[in-house]
Amino acid sequence: MAPPSRILCAIDFSTLGDGALSVARKLAEVFEVPLSIAHVYETPWYAYPDIEVGGYVGAGDPSAVEGWFREKAGRLLETRLADLGEGAKGDVLEGSPIHRVLRDHAAAIGANLIVVGTHGRSAPGRYLLGSVAETLVRSAGVPLLVVPEGAASKFLGSQRVLCATDFSEPSEDGQRQAAAYAHALHGTLDLLHIEASEPGDAHRHESERLLGYEAQNLRNKYPGLEVHTHVRYGEPSSTIAEHATDHGTGMIVLGTRGTTGLARVLIGSVTDRVIRKATVPVLAIPPKPAG
Repeated sequence: MAPPSRILCAIDFSTLGDGALSVARKLAEVFEVPLSIAHVYETPWYAYPDIEVGGYVGAGDPSAVEGWFREKAGRLLETRLADLGEGAKGDVLEGSPIHRVLRDHAAAIGANLIVVGTHGRSAPGRYLLGSVAETLVRSAGVPLLVVPEGAASKFLGSQRVLCATDFSEPSEDGQRQAAAYAHALHGTLDLLHIEASEPGDAHRHESERLLGYEAQNLRNKYPGLEVHTHVRYGEPSSTIAEHATDHGTGMIVLGTRGTTGLARVLIGSVTDRVIRKATVPVLAIPPKPAG
């Protein structure tokens, strides 16, 4: 799977959404690729009981409410686009479910990286991101970068990328993506292998040998890239999150496994738990399409 050639960032005009946007903007700069932003609002209008339109709350002409959404979202979107500068594009989209609208929009504009926040309230006062992120992990079909609350500053302040691997083909896809990101950021790559229990010496040495082999392949592909290897034991999601904190990681990369030809995720439970526990952005790499 290739590095990003166009990035789509979902925004909800919250502080969290703006944090995700700052991460997307940085990646667009280092990869020298175009950035698109999108805000999705849902109808019907009665899904937003707290919104006030024209002096009344949660009642009235549905078309008036929809017009209010589009007008307000459009103004906020233009403000973000002005900050991003020339070349950035943006869209206000309507539809449900939000994850499907974003997925289809990414395909329509040729984006092969989607960036979202993990939770936050949309401009109309409704939770927009969060469950959307968890659903996109399983259905996006392209790499998804999930930015937790407060994680943007850590990403921007660190050039260290962590990739967890179990030596499977999906993990190798994750390693290649992680190396591309670390190289673009002029940073350092940490390869982490986790055992469920403390391994014996022979098993540990074999894991270290395999990690060393993978690390050297990545150094050969990206001359000058600094790659470190680590073997730890414990519950995967907690160990990954703890390692990221201990080593000043700015970004975590996880390869995911498909169960069938469908865009389901076998390792999704681990990915979901890492996203919930991590304090830095988490990049989920989907499985290759079947066939």
